[in-house]
Amino acid sequence: MVASLGGRIGERTGFLIETDHLRSRVDDAYFGAPLIAGRIDPSIFRRNYNQSPNNRMADDVTWLRGVFTHQFSDAFDYKGQVFSYRADRDWRNFYAFSFIAGPPRQIEARNVESLGYDHELWGTRHDVKLVTRLGQVESRTVFSFEHTDTDFSSPRRDGPPSTGAPRPRFDVNAPQPALFVQGPRLRQREADIRQTGASIEQRLSLGQLALIGGLRATWIDGIIARPQASPPVAPFEVEFTPLDWRAALTWQPTERATLYATVTSGNEPVESLLLLPLAQADFRLTRSRGYEIGYKGSYGPISVTGAAFILNKDRLPSANPADPNLAPQIGRQESRGFELSGRYDGRVVSAGANLAYVDAEFQQLNDFGTFRDGVRPANVPSWVVNADLAVRPVDPLTIGAFLQHVSGRASNNANALTLPAYTTLDAFAEWRVAPALTVTARVANLFDESYVEWATQSFGQNNLYFGSPRRFEASLAARF
Repeated sequence: MVASLGGRIGERTGFLIETDHLRSRVDDAYFGAPLIAGRIDPSIFRRNYNQSPNNRMADDVTWLRGVFTHQFSDAFDYKGQVFSYRADRDWRNFYAFSFIAGPPRQIEARNVESLGYDHELWGTRHDVKLVTRLGQVESRTVFSFEHTDTDFSSPRRDGPPSTGAPRPRFDVNAPQPALFVQGPRLRQREADIRQTGASIEQRLSLGQLALIGGLRATWIDGIIARPQASPPVAPFEVEFTPLDWRAALTWQPTERATLYATVTSGNEPVESLLLLPLAQADFRLTRSRGYEIGYKGSYGPISVTGAAFILNKDRLPSANPADPNLAPQIGRQESRGFELSGRYDGRVVSAGANLAYVDAEFQQLNDFGTFRDGVRPANVPSWVVNADLAVRPVDPLTIGAFLQHVSGRASNNANALTLPAYTTLDAFAEWRVAPALTVTARVANLFDESYVEWATQSFGQNNLYFGSPRRFEASLAARF
């Protein structure tokens, strides 16, 4: 359910109140499939091995946001907002599998998880924009302040089935329900995180040139607790004050064309602070540095963009084979690539396409005693191509399609298995019944392509997530 109410108070003041509530109940969630005899087997494309009578995925999520704007003058305006988020989740499922050659040929559930989530967040953000002019130079300054407070608790029991209980096994082609036995959930993940940020962005424009600079300071403070962890761990504090910046230069030779160059820095935790592994309790922030140059232009109904980038990250955690409770941050990774896109928007036909290329590699990474220097990270394709087409043969009707191609990519950091490239095509038809009422029919994966969308590695096994098979959807959109 989504609802919003907005309006204006006089000519210079506006407000908006929004709420978004999601409630879902799923008892057959899909968590992937293993390799069969070391190979990808399309025959299990439609199999779901998450087979347990007490499976459950229950989500109740509520967002609430209020926005207030006021324009003091043509050169000075303010925007403020407050927001809250509440999520309650209850998950019970199998989530990691391996193939047993047999006979009989079976799938074994390697891990089960029973998770609860109680997540509350509230925050506020305030932006002030000031526009001034000194001679031929126009100055735009934006001051921002934000604060969030997160309270998170996740009682859980995940890992192998309870001591003494065998792991559930299923027939490869006809999985049967198998009840897993789990003990009570333990208080293994609790966190109270506060984050405050202040930033300033300055833009100076002189004719066709603009110089942009930004600076952001962040204060992160939190307590992470593992009350019932094994082995026991005392609550520990995380406290950081990273300083990030960016600089950019733009040149607009014509009204319809812009060239730009930008450099940015960043800092981030090695993992989500809410679920931080104990091996990374004493961590430093991962650092990043990005460089990008690009072009944007429009020529009547045609628009084109192009960009090239380099992104470096260091202080990535590595796995220590001698002590799994240690994760030294000696890893480094570099990604280089470019993206090209174009679009045509006409009265009868609209079409667009974009192409992206990424060359990513670990410059240094110790993966349980094996160095992955020069190896491509898992699940990173070299090429991604998207294209879409929409035609309006008569005024109320629009028909179209969306095509995506993803090149082959490694399934793990050892690059021992390559996931095949795939191409999917979606189609839709939209009928505008009235100015405020539209009916849409869609067919996703029109040709029912069998493909692997993602891969994970758990217990030394590759687990593959097959993409969604062909499905049909219908929707009704009404505006009031």
